[in-house]
Amino acid sequence: MLSFPSRLLFGLSGLAFVVAAAYAIVAGDRAGALLFAATGAAGSVAAFAVLGTVGDTAPYVPADAPPPARRAGTPGPGARPGQWPLLTAFALGLLAIGPAVDRATVYGGLVAVAICALGWFGLAWREHPTWTSRVSSRVTDRLLVPVVLPLFAFGMAATIAISVSRILLAVNKDVSVIIALTLALTLLVAFFTVASRPMARSTGLVALAAVAGVTLVGAGIAGASSGERTIERRGEALPVVRVAARGVKYSTDELRAPAGREVAIDFHNFDRDVYHNVAVYLDQGDQVTPVFNGQGIPGEKRIVYRHTFQAGTYRFQCDFHTNMKGQFVVST
Repeated sequence: MLSFPSRLLFGLSGLAFVVAAAYAIVAGDRAGALLFAATGAAGSVAAFAVLGTVGDTAPYVPADAPPPARRAGTPGPGARPGQWPLLTAFALGLLAIGPAVDRATVYGGLVAVAICALGWFGLAWREHPTWTSRVSSRVTDRLLVPVVLPLFAFGMAATIAISVSRILLAVNKDVSVIIALTLALTLLVAFFTVASRPMARSTGLVALAAVAGVTLVGAGIAGASSGERTIERRGEALPVVRVAARGVKYSTDELRAPAGREVAIDFHNFDRDVYHNVAVYLDQGDQVTPVFNGQGIPGEKRIVYRHTFQAGTYRFQCDFHTNMKGQFVVST
């Protein structure tokens, strides 16, 4: 029988799904519809969580039933504190904001919720009377060691590699070498310290590893958000044309570049929260032919376009603001 909290949560989740469908049909806004759907999914998860755990009424006892007999007993150990409820709350929050951010955040929230659900289930099972040392060894030998441990190791290695690569690509070339050497030396010292202290407390090592992992991933996210540096090319220097946008206008109305060679257009957008780009068109009076359309970027960011132009006189402009334009002369 469904308890009152579970019925209430199921009702609210169903209402959220109906609102999501109606909002998608009427407004056509996918982000808003996904947000309502995610709210409904969170309500369904909460309803299943409290299903059967909260009763509406006390158990029925006949009026002529004898009083319960008193028995002496030893109380069992209490439930141990666990981190899974807090982690599940963070995962549900990530899943809730995912539709308003991007698709990758939604997928990350789903994976985080699944991991937290499995962890919470395992914690509850270990505190159940059916959990014995034999069951523990079978779960470890048949699930954790052959399946979970390799997946966890692969995920950690991939996360560390991606985070480190984002950091090294975001900073200067010389600084990236120093960071790589420092990181390698730090790992070598850390592994040597752990190996030379076999009696070190596991809780302290886990806490230290967690802090280091969070710091590394956070730095990787920051590096990815700042973008990659301009990769230096060996051999002949690449011609560079620099232009900036400030106050919804370009810093110059004329650009010059050599013909038949790859040219780097170094574009810096200083207009905060305003999108600009650099596009090149061949203007032939009544006919305008697009030659190159650079990616738009929001304010306070920098991007380097690369393209090879043939000799001629072109028009460069911003596709977001037609008043921003100038002459682009490509000569041999």
